[in-house]
This record gives sequence, C-alpha cells and structure tokens, in this order.
Amino acid sequence: MKKYYIEIVYRFETDSYIMQSVWFDTEEKAIEWAKNINYVIDSYDVYLMSAEWQGDTYSDILVERILEI
Repeated sequence: MKKYYIEIVYRFETDSYIMQSVWFDTEEKAIEWAKNINYVIDSYDVYLMSAEWQGDTYSDILVERILEI
C-alpha cells in the first residue's frame, strides 16, 4: 500500500528538510493537511512524498511533486 506525507525543504539544499507531517493513507488527505499551512517563506518548498508500505515497514521514500501552497 502506498502512503504519503508532506515535507518542507530548504529550496537551496534539497536534503535539508525542516518539517515532516505524519503519514497519510491517501494523497488527497496529505494535500488537504498541507492546505492548512498558511505561509511558507520563499526559500522553502512544500513536497508531497510517498513510499510503498508492507506491514509496519516502508521502501524508499520518493518525491511525488512540489505543491503550490
């Protein structure tokens, strides 16, 4: 099963995230959660992330896309 979360990342150093949400069962739920973010400073991006889960473990985390918040 694929799950999703939101990550806020410093735009100029993509491996430097400052925040991660909880995991969500659907892309829609993760995006709805992200829409509650009122403001993100210009030097940060909001990413939709995902991973395939098997039981309590997950595979490699992937970037789905950058969200416009």
